[in-house]
Amino acid sequence: MQEHEKRVVTEKEELTKKLLALLGFVETDTFKSLEQEDRELLLEQLELMKQYEVILVVRIERFD
Repeated sequence: MQEHEKRVVTEKEELTKKLLALLGFVETDTFKSLEQEDRELLLEQLELMKQYEVILVVRIERFD
């Protein structure tokens, strides 16, 4: 695996950890206590992170 490919794999692993942490957070009372706009922004961030993860997975699958 080439260096740039390794970086993509590392990036995906780090993103997955952050994604899982945010998924857990949105289930908490702390999340529920946030203002509506902040909750909406975090949920939007979560959706974009999921899309980003899918893109990284597809890129990794294309590595030889």
